[in-house]
Amino acid sequence: MATEGHPPLLKDTGNGVTVFYRGKYLYSSKNPAAAARTLASKTAIPPASLVFVPSFGLGYGVGELLKRLPENCHVLCVERDPELMRFAETEALGRFRGEDRLTVVQADTLLPVREILARLSPGSFRRVVRLTLCGAARLSPEFYDAVESYLAREIQIFWQNKMTVIHLGLLYVKNLFANLPLLPRARDMGGLTVRRPLVVVGAGPSLSRSLPLVRALAGRCALLAVDTALPVLLASGLVPDFILSLEPQFVNLGDFLALGGRSIPLIADLASSPQVVRFCLEKRDCPVYFFSSAFHPLALWERLKDSRLLPRPIPPLGSVGVAAVYAALRLTRAPVFLAGLDFSFPFSRTHASGSPGDLRGLAASDRLRALGGDEFSFFCGRSFVALAAKDGGRVASDLVLSSYAQNLAALVAGERRVFDLNPFGLPLGAPIVAGPDEAGAVLSASAGVELTAPGEPDLRPEAWNRTAVRSFLEAEETLVQQEIEVFADLVESGRPSEGVLNGRRWEIVRRADHVWFQLPERIGLPRYTKAYAAQALAAGRYMLHRIARARAAID
Repeated sequence: MATEGHPPLLKDTGNGVTVFYRGKYLYSSKNPAAAARTLASKTAIPPASLVFVPSFGLGYGVGELLKRLPENCHVLCVERDPELMRFAETEALGRFRGEDRLTVVQADTLLPVREILARLSPGSFRRVVRLTLCGAARLSPEFYDAVESYLAREIQIFWQNKMTVIHLGLLYVKNLFANLPLLPRARDMGGLTVRRPLVVVGAGPSLSRSLPLVRALAGRCALLAVDTALPVLLASGLVPDFILSLEPQFVNLGDFLALGGRSIPLIADLASSPQVVRFCLEKRDCPVYFFSSAFHPLALWERLKDSRLLPRPIPPLGSVGVAAVYAALRLTRAPVFLAGLDFSFPFSRTHASGSPGDLRGLAASDRLRALGGDEFSFFCGRSFVALAAKDGGRVASDLVLSSYAQNLAALVAGERRVFDLNPFGLPLGAPIVAGPDEAGAVLSASAGVELTAPGEPDLRPEAWNRTAVRSFLEAEETLVQQEIEVFADLVESGRPSEGVLNGRRWEIVRRADHVWFQLPERIGLPRYTKAYAAQALAAGRYMLHRIARARAAID
């Protein structure tokens, strides 16, 4: 009998061949292929699906699956066991050589899966369909569950980002150009370090319950507040050491009115609201530290990098809370505590008491409009899912917020210096610190950690000067003007209704992709329709106006 350490054995059942491995039959001992072929033939697979097959085995059912595979689908088979992978290569994979809709990979970590998905492009798919055709999936259930979750999450994140780009892409680029003239007066987040533990404070509904613990830590830790948490902290007598802002819309400007006469360092995305950055920089004399987040792969990033005008890059993380934790882990090597990061709606609330949204509800209430009416309307119009909470119960969330919690859990995985001060909301992948004594024990245990030397308090990159910014903006004006000329020619009367850009025209349009990347597309450049060219022409003229305004600001 095959046991641990023995290779897989073929067994002839008289009705086909099965496999015996590690004390288990990987297919039926009576009719090995029947169940797999039936499952592959009858499972509904919508178009644009990534079909995940855990373990290849003898490939039963794969042929039937490929024959009926809808358009824009691909089959990804992941085999964790090296012995089974060698067995499949010897016994089965030869039948599928040259099949471009099938990828088979041996992997015991997510890294090879990540590389394959990047090559296939998450945007090629709308969903993951799991199809278990071989019993070897039972040998590593947790691993295959993790692979499925990873694939589904990456596809979901892609489409969330795609919708964000369609709605906010133009605003991101407009903000970026509006913030470039501020670089000579700002600093790079890459030069900022903190020689103390950090508490990252979000504005979730649980924040008011975590404030006593945050206050107990404030003397020994620096506070990094997301913008919406700023008024809550200041109203509680806690002055954060840093504020982080990611929001591209000026709606969060109200958060900063609570500053009063204080001057607190702002860590801001280069594409965040220029109204917020200017208010902090010019009205409150706050030191501003820029970072950059590639909200979309654009040629613009390389030009900024080549001009040495690109602030410290961080991944596009979607949520200001997740971005704040990412920044904290790079600002200090000491412990990082989390507070007010719920990514859900504990206590049937949307934000912490004292946050701008909460205060707006209080201000709007009267005899005819009950307190809490706005939140009631919000919950009535929202689609929720009940998910497992940290306290063992269930908590209401939605797909977007829960994906942020998953992103944060993935970010802190393997980081033994991240601790959660909040026992409410969705799990964040960090151990919960229940009170001041436990928090003190964490700080005492890390007292001997060698911390990074502090950055220069006045660090400004040498290239961040008016001349360099002006030259960059002038070059961008020239490029966008050339792009406008290309699309203006395409929409002239008598031109074809569609076509393909090539040569110098495509090179110009490709380099100016920050003009048109946010436009919904039917076929996608370099192929184009006349209608799409007209939209791109209008976007180009608008962008030329915004760049001219930025150049006027630097002049």
